[in-house]
Amino acid sequence: MKKDQKHKEIKEKIATYMENKGFDVCVEGDDYCSMHKVKNPGNIGDGDDKYPDVEGLYAGTIFQRGEAKTEEDIDTPHSITQYKLFSRRGDLIIGIPRGYREKLETTLRDNLTEGEMGGVVAILEF
Repeated sequence: MKKDQKHKEIKEKIATYMENKGFDVCVEGDDYCSMHKVKNPGNIGDGDDKYPDVEGLYAGTIFQRGEAKTEEDIDTPHSITQYKLFSRRGDLIIGIPRGYREKLETTLRDNLTEGEMGGVVAILEF
């Protein structure tokens, strides 16, 4: 399966997971909602602001952010910055292909603080 198709599939499964938890969901690329940028103070990871792949909202407030990762981008500087920013601003759910949990857990352990690790509430394998 192509990387873009796999990413889209994981993103949709994260959205379904959030919906099943009772959240209103906004998925990057949908026409009916727009994602909220998470501002980077400039000193986190690559320094850039980031948009999540999925947002889980309740009564208009964002409680969860979801990130879909393929095997190629689990440990990139862009992804690490996303993990750090999103885990600081609510619950972060990360979706990955089956068989890559150890790579993701190592990446998180090596790059996130204890507080940021506490913001990662689910790792989903698809």
